[in-house]
Amino acid sequence: MSTTNVIDDTSHMPTDLVPVMEALARVGRDLCRTIKRGPLGGNALGEGVGENLGGDQQKALDVMADEAFAADLRTTSVRYYASEEQDEVVELNPEGRYALAIDPLDGSSNIDVNVSIGTIFSIFEAKPGEPDASFLRPASEQIAGGYIIYGPQTYIVVTFGAGVQSYIFDPDTNAWKLVETQHKVPAKAFEFAINASNYRHWSPAIRAYIDDMLAGE
Repeated sequence: MSTTNVIDDTSHMPTDLVPVMEALARVGRDLCRTIKRGPLGGNALGEGVGENLGGDQQKALDVMADEAFAADLRTTSVRYYASEEQDEVVELNPEGRYALAIDPLDGSSNIDVNVSIGTIFSIFEAKPGEPDASFLRPASEQIAGGYIIYGPQTYIVVTFGAGVQSYIFDPDTNAWKLVETQHKVPAKAFEFAINASNYRHWSPAIRAYIDDMLAGE
């Protein structure tokens, strides 16, 4: 497995987590290429190949992404790996100090309709000998969390607890370039995104909030 560095500026990352982020970035780079090629790659990426523990249909690219992330992260200090595509927590490195939870490819049902899909990840300090307990804990105990979004532009967006950074994938150099070190939620916006097909399942408070946004000023 390659250990090539693909992030151009890691100065805003905790030193111990740089190898982990580099591994995520390498696989994200490769997935970006595969997704953009679609059927040109000779693979039926959106073909169903099974079902995960949560009952979701697994696509070929779900499994490919999961295997790639696990393989590259095995060379880092990630001890425990909890993936949506795995039935249980996997121990990658018995000497590692981190526990990484991941959805290798969220939204894979969008593969064949050319809509953005993404990788979601969360990192905790591992509890030695307690794989499940390393993840079943408050979100406030995360030491990092973020996502990779594969679309017209491919980004890594991540926080280590002090601001949110973003890196864009540059296909000309095959590297991730730092473009923002302190993302802020805008005070005003003109768009929102939500899966409205679940409207009937929302709580009254969520319904009221969305209805108010739809009504406008």
